[in-house]
Amino acid sequence: MLFRSGPTSDPVVIGQMVYKLRDLASLFDREPRQLALNAYGRSVLQPIFAKVGWKPISGESPQTTILRPLLIASLGRFDDAAIIAEAKARFLAGPSDPGAMPGDIRWAVQDVALSHADQALFDTAVARVKTLKTQIEKNDLLNDLGRVRDPALAKQVLNLTISDDVPVTVAPNMIWRLTGWHEAVAWQFALDHQEQINRGLDSMARSEFMPGLLADTHDPVMADRLAAYIDKTYPIDERAKPNAALASARQGVRFKAEQYGKIDAWLKQKGF
Repeated sequence: MLFRSGPTSDPVVIGQMVYKLRDLASLFDREPRQLALNAYGRSVLQPIFAKVGWKPISGESPQTTILRPLLIASLGRFDDAAIIAEAKARFLAGPSDPGAMPGDIRWAVQDVALSHADQALFDTAVARVKTLKTQIEKNDLLNDLGRVRDPALAKQVLNLTISDDVPVTVAPNMIWRLTGWHEAVAWQFALDHQEQINRGLDSMARSEFMPGLLADTHDPVMADRLAAYIDKTYPIDERAKPNAALASARQGVRFKAEQYGKIDAWLKQKGF
């Protein structure tokens, strides 16, 4: 189910393990036992990251270079205080210190810093968007604003998506990213602002956007809301892709119902 992997293990194997661990972690988000799963995740990944570190070392393999940002992002996901503090410091120093966010870890630093942002860091990020030189950089930072965990900041991100400060083509992805931590709020906002959101979507994307917001849910209430929305919105002969999203949602609900208790019992056996 879950396993440990020492710091000298194959980086490819470790990477596969990390992705599996992150998938399981999504079952525990906002659950009473989330802290236990996070503690387990840190216990697995901290010894590995201690070997890999923030900076490349001479002679390291390309696989280790790829693994580094995945470890940073994952430890941030598991609320590692030291990783979060370092990521925030690097993000804030980024404009003046080229070494703070080098290309190989840039996405991970930004991901961790913004997901754990407070109001001050969030305001800094929003202001930074206007200073970036390329639209790609701007869009990347805007999209990552959708990682915020703080509910008050999530509402600010949603308001940004229908403002003149965000390109209409970027707004839908920002809303989609918010479903990771603010599923119900993002869904309701999208329902209430479909006309504005649709400006950034082509005809095919419009038909897929709303169902796609809940395709990864583990919440039976949200799956039922998606089913009701599909029944109300789509003609029977246009439901293939929406129903595929609903099937994914139903599968996620079943998987959590079947596996959550088993994983939780395993964690307790391991002392978490």
